[in-house]
Amino acid sequence: MLVPRSVLRWTIDGVLSEITVTYARSDQSPDLWVPTTMRETYTTPSRKFECVTTYTRFRRFEVS
Repeated sequence: MLVPRSVLRWTIDGVLSEITVTYARSDQSPDLWVPTTMRETYTTPSRKFECVTTYTRFRRFEVS
């Protein structure tokens, strides 16, 4: 099974940073991909920080 995701990595002043977003098809609109999780990781020589966000209950808004 294919799990679409985007990954962004960079290093500044010895801190390795990475943001990974995973996507899935929307229940309401199968042709629309929505983010389901975002994971942020920041690694220094002595510590590692990790944050995870989960997205649910997507709603579609329309404007006129």
